[in-house]
Amino acid sequence: MMKFALIIAMALAVPAAVAAQLNLNLDHLAKNAKESVEITLDSTLLQLAGRFLSSGKADEAKAKELITGLKSIYVRSFEFDRADAFTTGDLEPIRAQLQGPGWNRILRHTAGSRKGRDQDELAEIYVRMEGGKSTGIAIIAAEPRELTIVHILGDIDPEKLASLSGHFGIPKLPKVAK
Repeated sequence: MMKFALIIAMALAVPAAVAAQLNLNLDHLAKNAKESVEITLDSTLLQLAGRFLSSGKADEAKAKELITGLKSIYVRSFEFDRADAFTTGDLEPIRAQLQGPGWNRILRHTAGSRKGRDQDELAEIYVRMEGGKSTGIAIIAAEPRELTIVHILGDIDPEKLASLSGHFGIPKLPKVAK
């Protein structure tokens, strides 16, 4: 009985950040990809990377400020020779995790359709909220021959998030007019 109580106590002590961590095991896709990129940065590596960003350059200074509150950045990106190398079914294990506590899908965009495929283009954005603060974001972007998943954990200010565009393997995003 004491062993059972200890196991329960340890399970309850698991930090929320660990619970928010997505399993992005997509090795089966990497085997079929013409090109694959896997970026995994924990808080220690993010702080080290932040040292290489210049405080004198406005966009780099914003990125440097933002990463101080981040716990991790994960990027998985694949490029395939053919359009049928992956299906939306390959994304279901990740989507299932994003149905967990705190995660909310805030955007789903699909475009086009071909025989045998659900859609030609897919974009989904999920945000994790805890105590009224954004503590995680997950982005799934798919085209017929490309798939990219970005997962960021930590204290995330959505207005500052765009400053990571073009850094740490995150694709360069177009500027949005205010």
